[in-house]
Amino acid sequence: MKKIVLFLIVMTIPFIVSASGIAIPEQGSKAAAMCNAFVATADDPTALYYNPAGIAFLKNSNLTFNMTYVRPDIKYESPTLGSHENRAKNFFIPSVYFTMPLNEKVFFGFSVGAPYALATDWHDNFPGRFASRHAKIQTINYHPVFAFKFDDRNALSIGLDYYDSQINLIRAVDTTAFSSYVQDLAGNAPYTILPSEGTLDTRVRDQAFGFDIGYLYKSAPWSFGITYKSKAEFDYEGHSSFERSRYLLPGNAAAFPGEETSFELGSVPALLQTGVSYDTGRLLTEFDLQWTNWSQFDQAEVHFDKHTLGTIYVWAGTPVAYVNVPVVEDEILPFDWEDTMAYRLGFNYRFSDMTEIRWGIVYDESPVPAETLSPVLPDTDRWMLTFGTGHKIGAWTLDWYIQYIKFDKGEIDHDNIYRYNHNGLYEYPMTHDGHYKGNSWLAGIQVSYGW
Repeated sequence: MKKIVLFLIVMTIPFIVSASGIAIPEQGSKAAAMCNAFVATADDPTALYYNPAGIAFLKNSNLTFNMTYVRPDIKYESPTLGSHENRAKNFFIPSVYFTMPLNEKVFFGFSVGAPYALATDWHDNFPGRFASRHAKIQTINYHPVFAFKFDDRNALSIGLDYYDSQINLIRAVDTTAFSSYVQDLAGNAPYTILPSEGTLDTRVRDQAFGFDIGYLYKSAPWSFGITYKSKAEFDYEGHSSFERSRYLLPGNAAAFPGEETSFELGSVPALLQTGVSYDTGRLLTEFDLQWTNWSQFDQAEVHFDKHTLGTIYVWAGTPVAYVNVPVVEDEILPFDWEDTMAYRLGFNYRFSDMTEIRWGIVYDESPVPAETLSPVLPDTDRWMLTFGTGHKIGAWTLDWYIQYIKFDKGEIDHDNIYRYNHNGLYEYPMTHDGHYKGNSWLAGIQVSYGW
């Protein structure tokens, strides 16, 4: 019998995203205005995120604060079930950067950001609620870096990444197979099972380490940059609690207790970025490629401290036969994500000594195949367009940007594993045939001070 409680519990990495998968690369407003084509430019403190080797070319000490606003508009549309809209609409993602020279050759930087931090929230009657009704992730990155300047052209960086990650998933649980029953008016079999539905609320947390290496080469008018960030493996632990239906058969309530939960998941993927820029003195143009190792999201093992049984009844006419079946058991769940590429083209035009104008375009692939496209992560390929400006006022710099993202339509077909839900007695449509579609707006502001 398919397990009722654990179906897709580990799929708790939910996002309406700005980049493919669960990443948010818009960690600096100057870089984001150039569609994050910044690996070879890396000329402000947010280089700590894009290419930390760039801090070796910064003057003096610097402090930068950035705030990114995300406004997604994602819908699921079905010819039979109508339109359902994601209600998670407004996200504010802060980050802070500090850099300083230790001497003429060695530089130190430290940043705190949230490169993985968004959520989905669907209505209570959403047909995909058995996979996810509300989901949220918050991953904070603490990032100390040392950069070494070999000469006026070459710099290398080494950084440590410490992640603190929390995940919360609230989803519906179909408990019809374990519910009470009624006879017909004459008191005869067959019996009718009363439909019932519960709620599963899972909250887990863990910390993990990673590292990054960056290199930057500058020889006017050309610059070249490359950076590698390692994956981070999490072993999440936490608690799952159940809101039980009042229609459960007597004794079945004990099969849905509060449970200690754990699962392993590498929720920060390895990535490799490289970029080249050409600066005429007035116009800087940069092209970047980014490869992300999303295929590490292959499968995950879910573990519960307690394994329980529930009672269902079956009949072949009469009498009724009661059978104990597993409710809470460990299981392995598939992701089957794929590695992706992002192609970024950014421009920075120096309008004056005080003002710069920036714009860019990106094509970003999604790691989620059609077979595992779900309401937890309705992620598809997308195009991005950005525009922004920067202004210098003495020791202060103010940067801002706005970005528009258009997602490709994500079709739900017969091969999709989320199309049907199984409760052991029968299967019923969960998302039906339909599609996800949407767009997203981002905006950001960044304030820097150098001394």
